[in-house]
Amino acid sequence: MLRAGRSIVLAVGLAFGAFAAPNASATTLAELTVEQMTDASTYIVRGTVGEVWTSVDERGFVWPHAELAGPDVFKGPDTPKVLVVETPGGITPDGQVTQVHAAARFSTGEDVLVFLDSIRGGTSLTPVSMFLGKYNVRRAPGEDASYLMRWHGKPLEKYDGRFLPHPEPASRIGLDQLIGQVEARLQVGWDGAPIPGIAPEKLQVVNAPERRIR
Repeated sequence: MLRAGRSIVLAVGLAFGAFAAPNASATTLAELTVEQMTDASTYIVRGTVGEVWTSVDERGFVWPHAELAGPDVFKGPDTPKVLVVETPGGITPDGQVTQVHAAARFSTGEDVLVFLDSIRGGTSLTPVSMFLGKYNVRRAPGEDASYLMRWHGKPLEKYDGRFLPHPEPASRIGLDQLIGQVEARLQVGWDGAPIPGIAPEKLQVVNAPERRIR
């Protein structure tokens, strides 16, 4: 267990958060297509973040947790009333710190669309490809259509997803457009192509026809 104030910095593996030794500092992510993220996901859901809290595992790594109540499920083995998303890296109330660059961040009240991978032997869910698997659903003042954005800030800076600056219109991703891509991929199904960081056996399981809810 880490003492208060001590910090661990983690390196992130190619796509799904395979951690290297403490004190490493590099971050490498695979930029996946929407189709690859759809194939790689155990769950794809949209929901509003409720409670957010942290825990510390047996290695002393800090894990923030975010609760999604009543999520709208596009893909998954079931339609749960609550999903809990875990992300590596954060700070506990007593000052224990794990820094993970490129980890997704969550805050109470934000509307999110997330592509989730199962980890820890299937007992936990975390965004596919770190922050790249989490989208904030936003609507700019005076506009009717919602759009999506990704946010990658500093690991330990204060974060509230409801008050992020709106990007320029040209750099926004349309919510309906991306959902259309996801649904089109779910209709077709996984094509058998490999995806960095995830075993083919797992891809076969998470892409069984009955998991394509939409």
